[in-house]
Amino acid sequence: MDALSMAAPSSRSLVADELISPASAARIPARIKKALAALLQAHDYAQDLQACPWEFAIEIATLRALKLSNSDLRWLVARDIVDHGVEVTVGDSRQRSFQHPERLRLARKACFVLTETGVPLARRLQRLPAEPEAADVPERHDLPSLVVATPPPPQSPTWDRDRHELRVGRRVVKQFKIPNVCQESILAVFEEMRWPERIDDPLPDEGAGRPLQLQQAIDALNRHQKHALIEFCGDGEGVRWMYHAASEVAE
Repeated sequence: MDALSMAAPSSRSLVADELISPASAARIPARIKKALAALLQAHDYAQDLQACPWEFAIEIATLRALKLSNSDLRWLVARDIVDHGVEVTVGDSRQRSFQHPERLRLARKACFVLTETGVPLARRLQRLPAEPEAADVPERHDLPSLVVATPPPPQSPTWDRDRHELRVGRRVVKQFKIPNVCQESILAVFEEMRWPERIDDPLPDEGAGRPLQLQQAIDALNRHQKHALIEFCGDGEGVRWMYHAASEVAE
């Protein structure tokens, strides 16, 4: 992999000029607009300090917290709206260092910056009028008002590292009587990140056998649950979780 120069992001074959038109920009999903706003803020901080934009590159975990999917991120890169690199900063280095991935693989240490094409797009999106909130919608007095009781959302799972227990509320979903490094590593990362919908593959690199190792761990997490409340699934590069369709999780 070639090291990224600490300069402006490189150009790619696709451009985002057509997305800067008001009509096209308005169709960009809200989650992408929020992510571009965060990237623009990082870009402006770098400009204010006359620093390289890569010094303020935003980590992939931050963008995932803004609900961006892998497909969102790959689309932004392919459209030349953002550039990405894998951070390889060592020890007490005074500057952050990055490498270009050989392919569009979103590594756990991937970071993102706006390109020269992405900056004007992000600025235009900021100037667009905000989408109306529910409170801004005119009230229809000619229709009867309905009050629908909405049940509270189910509790997030909890991984108790000391007890080796996965729980939802007071119910134990899975308990390990014999430690299992792979399965418990997955649960530990979910717990550390407060149970997002998805995490990257947290298992140590095993070369060509890594995808199989991850899938075996996911399959094992779904087996022998004391209360079948949670289902785990893989996408080849990470792990997702959801409540089991037939489960009752409220307590």
